[in-house]
Amino acid sequence: MKVDMNLFDKKTVKEYLQAPGEEELISWVLEHNQHLKREEIKIENEGYFLIVALRYAKEKYPEAQELDRASFATVVAGYTTGLFGGFGTDWYWKEKLAHELIALKFGGWYNDALGLGFLPPETQKITPDATKEILIILEELYFGDAQSVMFTYQLLKE
Repeated sequence: MKVDMNLFDKKTVKEYLQAPGEEELISWVLEHNQHLKREEIKIENEGYFLIVALRYAKEKYPEAQELDRASFATVVAGYTTGLFGGFGTDWYWKEKLAHELIALKFGGWYNDALGLGFLPPETQKITPDATKEILIILEELYFGDAQSVMFTYQLLKE
């Protein structure tokens, strides 16, 4: 059975990432992208979570690499909405590891070569606590001690 990729609890993601209201989010986008016009900005489902995650990463980790912030936002938005796209960072090793960690957390597997993961429906734990645990791990992977996360990954695989 193919994974239903919107595994994260949306309310938990909004709370964890301190998501602002839509108007504040649009203002933030305009402030950081002066070439855009207000009417060009459509904040819907995956776009909303992509922008919220990117905003969180940029504000909390201003010294982080843009690649880390973009990949973090892509992963968070993808697993929150089930729609992946983001910034084209699927080749990045941290993003590949993030997919594997998420699959392991939810009792499944992820094959990078196929870009697929599988979970039995009864093991999909779309709970606020599971979502928060993964968000903490992702934040550590992208902006903290990636070596520690890789060690945790090895333990989970055993």
